[in-house]
Amino acid sequence: MTAPEEYSEEMRRAVYRKMDELWTETEPGSFTVAYSGGLDSTIVAWIMGKRYAGEIHLWTLHHNYGSLFVRWSKKHAQDMQRIFGAKRVFHTINNVSKDFQRLTLDHFWADLREYGHFIWCLGCQTSMMAEIIAYNLIRGIPRTFMCSSVGGEYAVMSMPATRKAKARIYRKYGIDYRFPLLEISITKPEERLLMQDAGMWVGYQFRRGVHGVQPICIPGLQHLGDVVLDMHTAYPPERVEAYIESREPLIHEIVTERLRAAGVDLDEAVARNEEQLKNKIW
Repeated sequence: MTAPEEYSEEMRRAVYRKMDELWTETEPGSFTVAYSGGLDSTIVAWIMGKRYAGEIHLWTLHHNYGSLFVRWSKKHAQDMQRIFGAKRVFHTINNVSKDFQRLTLDHFWADLREYGHFIWCLGCQTSMMAEIIAYNLIRGIPRTFMCSSVGGEYAVMSMPATRKAKARIYRKYGIDYRFPLLEISITKPEERLLMQDAGMWVGYQFRRGVHGVQPICIPGLQHLGDVVLDMHTAYPPERVEAYIESREPLIHEIVTERLRAAGVDLDEAVARNEEQLKNKIW
């Protein structure tokens, strides 16, 4: 285990001031976090757990195509239960292999030629999006938070075009989809400070990232140059948006199937979420 970092009081005051400016009192309501168990997703859950008084749902993705060590995500999920209480924090590991097959692999080569290699990462993202939308609607959860971090906006899952396209789809289903670290401008060092203050192990730090507390994606190693050499791939925004939009019909099919199996009416579920969000959108 690495020794705790030391942070200046100036940095500590600055990051807590950012949080104080976000809200003056805790609001009712539950939320879901797209949760890997790493630094970004854990700090998002911790910050928003202080903002909202309802249930905290930590939703971890897994599939059978190179997703390894998924149970590492339990480490900080247990920390979150210690901090907020086991009756308030729920962690689920969700195998989306069938969705990934349907959204990505069934037409992989044609999509690869049309859009580019980013379809693997966005295939995971759209699979997760379909299942989280259904998960939220079944449970009446009107908010989902993504863990895009300051300085990582070059990644295809975090670039502005991706965030915009996904937020639009979530909103169609009565779900407010937000990016707290970007919107509050909390930097990586500030994230580590908050993690340390909360009594959680940050992990092994290497450059921007921390390791040992979240799953590893073998196909994701294609981005090793980003991590080691700052060789950031540029993705055409219009192609990224077009790819996400092309998945919408399949996403809707999956959402509809999940709600039908749960005996939940789609229109009623969306209306219920919209009522919760009325005058409450952050």
